[in-house]
Amino acid sequence: MSQELNSNIFSKKDARITIGSIVVVILIFLSQLFLMYRWYQSNIDLLHRELNLAVDEIQKEDLNRRLQKSVLPTPIIQYYGKDKPSEVTDTTNVLVIDSKGAMDSIGSVITMNGAMEDFAAQTYPINLIELDSVAKKILERRGITNSFYSEIIDKEANVILDTTIPSNIDKGDVLSSSEIPVNAPLTKVLRINLINPMSSFYKEMILMLVLSLLLCVALIYSFYVHQRTLARQKEVAKLKDELYSSVSHEFKRPLHALVLVISMLGNPKILQDEAKRIRYTKLGEREIDKMKGQVEMILTMAKDEEGFFNLVYTDFDVVNFVRTTIDMFLAIQEKPGELEIEFTEEMQGNYMMNADADHMTLVICNLIENAIKYSEVPKKVKINLSRYNKSIRFSVKDNGLGISQEDQSRIFDRYVRVNENATNAKGHGIGLHYVKRIVEKHKGTVSVNSVPGEGSEFVVVIPQ
Repeated sequence: MSQELNSNIFSKKDARITIGSIVVVILIFLSQLFLMYRWYQSNIDLLHRELNLAVDEIQKEDLNRRLQKSVLPTPIIQYYGKDKPSEVTDTTNVLVIDSKGAMDSIGSVITMNGAMEDFAAQTYPINLIELDSVAKKILERRGITNSFYSEIIDKEANVILDTTIPSNIDKGDVLSSSEIPVNAPLTKVLRINLINPMSSFYKEMILMLVLSLLLCVALIYSFYVHQRTLARQKEVAKLKDELYSSVSHEFKRPLHALVLVISMLGNPKILQDEAKRIRYTKLGEREIDKMKGQVEMILTMAKDEEGFFNLVYTDFDVVNFVRTTIDMFLAIQEKPGELEIEFTEEMQGNYMMNADADHMTLVICNLIENAIKYSEVPKKVKINLSRYNKSIRFSVKDNGLGISQEDQSRIFDRYVRVNENATNAKGHGIGLHYVKRIVEKHKGTVSVNSVPGEGSEFVVVIPQ
């Protein structure tokens, strides 16, 4: 039978399915990242367009506000160049644009806007603090609630002439609007800057990214668990087949022994030899007990899997119970002196235990049999029975091979056998699993303390 359940090894087909599924999930996640990036870029572009429309509206509203305060009449641009047309008679209300090239290359609207700014600046130059108050209302009306600051830049000197950004603020990520000229030569421009314009989008993106990542991790883990479960089920099915084959083979030996015992007891010479008669009778009883124990364990595990297994509690003398079991093991030893069992009890005068006697017999037999099976000659087994915090504590210690720390964590798993190659001891890997299930049914615990090369100690605690 296999030494362990290696549930991490998948078949090639299962591995391909798992890898393919993981690749698909990763591709879906990368697609989501790409879509989120496109969504981010679209929002940036939309915000930039809204900001450009807003800054144009801000400049015009601020200009109108300053012109309304001005004592000078609002200029009407009638011509450009140095020569006045003959139809212009009153120059009080006229602003002259010196360069026709500016009108042609940039556009009359922008040039006139710069000229209007120059005119208004004679009495009311741009006040960025007042402009920010206008900007706040317009931006909020357009659904833009980010912090911002405004600035006037001299493009020829490449310097900031005025700004409303506080000195103690960290600008971080900035989205700048288009530049609005604020003088006729078009060398000075107004610009609105949004601080951390995508902060709200970042939060949404991070949330979506985290949720997508968690979903992908959950899917990958689900594929892994699914394939691991399938692999485990296949391994368990294989080991079950091996178990049934092994048990069938093991049953042949006691049956052959019983046939031999019955045949020998039918011999008149054996019947007349009391020593041989007793020997063959004990041999038959031992083989029958072994077969009964194996059948009982297999039936119990099957019932436990189906959920039909129940304990039958009775009160019995646990000290006498253990001593009888020990005497049975000593009696069936083929070589006298090969086995030494030391039994100590600390029951404080109260020897009664409430448990399922039949299953507790198999529990104790399994632990003692394993101790004998894996001990080195001369085999020394120490058994202790005591009361411990309103519980009964039963321990079996041997001088065998010991169990590594790694194997101790799985030794109670079904079909698991350790030290299989280091000893000729036979087994099916269900004995200790059966012990654990019976003890847990009694609401108790079973543990192992072992050092390789120094032996092992199994401890069972059953509450009363």
